[in-house]
Amino acid sequence: MGWIIAVIFTIIVCVLIIALGRLPRQMWTMPFAAGALALAGYAHQGNPQLPASHAKEITDSTGVAKELISIRQEMDYEFGAAKRYLILSDSSANNGNYKFASAVLQNGLIKYPDNAQLWSALGLQLMLASNGELTEPAKLAFEKSRKTWPNAPVPDYFEGLAALFDGRVDDAEKYWENMLKNGSEKAKWRPRVERQLLQLQRLKQVEP
Repeated sequence: MGWIIAVIFTIIVCVLIIALGRLPRQMWTMPFAAGALALAGYAHQGNPQLPASHAKEITDSTGVAKELISIRQEMDYEFGAAKRYLILSDSSANNGNYKFASAVLQNGLIKYPDNAQLWSALGLQLMLASNGELTEPAKLAFEKSRKTWPNAPVPDYFEGLAALFDGRVDDAEKYWENMLKNGSEKAKWRPRVERQLLQLQRLKQVEP
């Protein structure tokens, strides 16, 4: 089952837990915490690394990386100068080799330090290498991406996803609303984000 399918299923389960259990708002993080632990089985174990360091190498891919990378690829506006680095990095990450994938992106950033797509890709690689956690190095990479491309959808999407796993529903909603506000009406990723945002809004409508 794909990563997004698992996320949506987890959201639905959380809605049912909150509704049937009539949990007060302050306790909503509990089912999300449990859901995040369940989804952790889809990801690989890793340690947070600084951007200048190598991410932990993982060789037994479960398909999570492929799904997340595919989502990120939908949000890239064009390859340009970053093309060869992204292709090689994505290929390595799909095989679970985060160490090499991260190194490829860092080499690309040496030559193209202002390339938003390379920074966004590095942010995702750092998240994958740390079991989906939005570490400080990952945040830094996304911030670098935004400086070059203020309306970059990748940082908002994955920071929103991380907020959701952390039980911060309001923050996730803001990230994804910002994506839809700034993104093209014809963007390939729009239907996906609209569906996920709808799930969040339904969750918030559940009476505690």
